[in-house]
Amino acid sequence: MRYYLGLATTFHDPALALVGPDGTVLFAEATERYLQYKRAPNCEPDSAPRMAGLLKAHLPPGAELVIATTWGPDFSRYLADQAGTGAFGLDALKAHSPALNRSLVPERAERTFIAELALAQGRAGYGTLLGLDRAHGNRDSGGRSTIAGLRRYPHHLTHAAYGLWGSPFRDATCLVVDGMGETGASAIYRMEAGRLREVKRHRGRESVGFFFGFVTDLAGFDQAKGEEWKIMGLAPYGRQDPELMAALRRLYRIENGRLRFSDAATVQAVAEEIRARRPAEADEDGWADLSACGQAIFSEMMDVLVAEAWRLSPHENLVVTGGCALNSSYNGRLLGRSDFRRLHVPSAPEV
Repeated sequence: MRYYLGLATTFHDPALALVGPDGTVLFAEATERYLQYKRAPNCEPDSAPRMAGLLKAHLPPGAELVIATTWGPDFSRYLADQAGTGAFGLDALKAHSPALNRSLVPERAERTFIAELALAQGRAGYGTLLGLDRAHGNRDSGGRSTIAGLRRYPHHLTHAAYGLWGSPFRDATCLVVDGMGETGASAIYRMEAGRLREVKRHRGRESVGFFFGFVTDLAGFDQAKGEEWKIMGLAPYGRQDPELMAALRRLYRIENGRLRFSDAATVQAVAEEIRARRPAEADEDGWADLSACGQAIFSEMMDVLVAEAWRLSPHENLVVTGGCALNSSYNGRLLGRSDFRRLHVPSAPEV
């Protein structure tokens, strides 16, 4: 019989789930629960030796195990292309905040976990990993479970599948918006009679998610710690300063109904301009006015993406997922700002 081990190997909130042949969830756990480390940034989904014990406890003798991950092969190619340009060299990386360098982590987390699991399985006397552990020598399974395959699913497809299949809809449009996928930071999917298809995928590193992280840092918080939520919470206490709004609007433009981001020089200039205006108390309490402006600009950007989803895949039902779907303040206003009639946001859209 065939079992499935699903791995969430993003740079934040890693997790895993073990599913039986009939679809029953046998074991599931967010990494932060086991490690007691909030959001478990840059961590593998679990300790490989511990995982080997869990497999032994839940899988019957002779079972086959398929490992599935949340990043498709496009991501490996993207990393290789970026590395070839020197984008991941120390000089390049130190020019950005640590949060902007996290796109390296999913590949490392996935490969490290799988390699260590193969070794742990081998030490336990059972299991092979499709030749990925050939350097350590394949071993006879001895009637125990064997790792029978590795499936890599596109990151935004996994967001869409979770959001759509967990929704009350049979047919719907899905908008995925986060910090980064294999090729870009947003995508549109359509579900018809329970089947999913990709409508459009964004390409390029720029993202609404990174914009919100940019505002988070400038307002006195830390996006690397996942403090973007503080911007949404602080926004009602601030005012929309016209100069701050104008500065933030220089970061993007709309061309033919599509969202376009400004170049790196403009982003740097805007950052320096805003830093020069930041009040001293923002270091402790955050900058309420910038939070209000950042939340307003975020909503403007999301409006563009939602309108594009309607234009390319009009339907009365909309599912929004990805990390940016955590912005409940915008979610509460979305239907009133768009042509969609019903909205579903999954309980944990960021994973």
